[in-house]
Amino acid sequence: MASSDNQGLQIALIIFVILTLVLSVTTFLFFRSYEQASLEAQANLERANEFQSANSRTLDANNKLKDFIGLNPGQDIDAVQANYNEDVEKYMSAFPEDKRRYRDALVYMSDVMQQNDTNLAAEIEKVENLNRRIEQAEKDKNQQIQTHQDSAQKSTTDLAQERANFNELRNQMKRDGEQLLATKQQLQQNLDESTAQAAADIERLTSDLRENNLVKDRLKEQRDQLLDPVFKVADGKIARVNQHTGTVWLTIGRADLLKRQTTFSVYSADAADVADPPSKGKIEVISILDDHLAEARILEDDITDPILMGDLIYTPVWTPGRAERFALAGFMDLDDDTRDDRHIVRNLITRSGGIVDAELNEAGEIEGEMTPDTRFLVLGSQPEGDLAGFSAIQKRAKELGIDEIKLDVFLDHIGFTNPRRVFRFGETPGGQYPVDLPDGFPNVSRGRPSGSFMDRVPRARTIQPEVERDPNEPSSAYDEEVRPAGRFTSLFCEDFLAGFVELSGPSAVSSPKSCSRSAMGQA
Repeated sequence: MASSDNQGLQIALIIFVILTLVLSVTTFLFFRSYEQASLEAQANLERANEFQSANSRTLDANNKLKDFIGLNPGQDIDAVQANYNEDVEKYMSAFPEDKRRYRDALVYMSDVMQQNDTNLAAEIEKVENLNRRIEQAEKDKNQQIQTHQDSAQKSTTDLAQERANFNELRNQMKRDGEQLLATKQQLQQNLDESTAQAAADIERLTSDLRENNLVKDRLKEQRDQLLDPVFKVADGKIARVNQHTGTVWLTIGRADLLKRQTTFSVYSADAADVADPPSKGKIEVISILDDHLAEARILEDDITDPILMGDLIYTPVWTPGRAERFALAGFMDLDDDTRDDRHIVRNLITRSGGIVDAELNEAGEIEGEMTPDTRFLVLGSQPEGDLAGFSAIQKRAKELGIDEIKLDVFLDHIGFTNPRRVFRFGETPGGQYPVDLPDGFPNVSRGRPSGSFMDRVPRARTIQPEVERDPNEPSSAYDEEVRPAGRFTSLFCEDFLAGFVELSGPSAVSSPKSCSRSAMGQA
């Protein structure tokens, strides 16, 4: 069963990893596509700006060039070409081929004029011819002016149309840019939402994985405890017993984080499992003497099966070196007075170093929260009325792998003895417990009674003058018993140390003085 559970967890982990990889790749591709689209939009915008700048520079250069050659800046290239052809035809047809450009023509004409000035005297006879040509040229000029004006008007109209087309194109580009910006913002918002959702999913899956791992570890720990020998399940052992004073010494102490008032159930040393057999007695820690040595008093024992050296001790509310965590649910009546005594159960847990993580209140609501660290769910009797809360806390405990333990079993394990149990008169008829008297009359003592019939006195309480106790620490529920003080001899202390070292090893007692100060207490 454990192997199957491990395989199931491994399969779940593999599925989780695959889903995480798929989500990561999808997010990366989406972000990559968005980033590429953004770069293309930016490149297109830059190319448009460059084209507009180049177009503007070219237009300015053309206008200046037209102005230089005496043309209207608004003329298009066709008009300029036509004008040039006419000029060549009219003015530069006699020029050499390499002199038919405006600048070269000007230079050539200048040279010719100089030559003409030189030959002016010889060319006077040609003045009249030239005047006629000038008049003809004037007519041609007017005609050309009209033609140029018509061309200028047409160029103006074309320019207005081109300007309108340009403005329309610019507005379209502006609208496209705004649309791209809105699309970018929407994509960024979607990306942020997807990122937040992915982060939330990762956090939830991580939490589920951690919870599953803790549950797996808890199940493994429970399996190991079931398979381990008993001395690993029990919390400690009885190192020494003094029946005269009702005192025992334990193999656990300060280094194990043991606290005063922690109660234990005592089991026989040959018990197969401390959870199955009934306990043979109950004890309460009254003093921490050393790292692995503590003194406890006997709260309950059986004269036919006394507590012996080497017996095992166990309590579910304390584990050496760590604090156990609990949850409480149900009605808990410890003294049969029909009133809920859950506060006593809670105090029994906390005074032994345990922690109550959650409990079901009278309204059926769960206060606190159970986690995979919670060890036991202590169940009292089912409450009257709505059982939804009681069922819910049991279901949650099963989901987290938390052990359920009945209240009476829990109290037996922690060694609880209620000194104030209520006996209700009239509820138990006296006829159920008949007393058989010989000859109908009680026996009368005729001499000194034997030890079995002598008057009993409470057990003596061992006084520890050197052990400082916190005045604010709550007193034990068992401190109501008054016991006369006793005295131990040094011979008993030596026997105690010998027995304790035999059970726990030489390193368990840091100094023999620990025994002498505790065992040789003054009355």
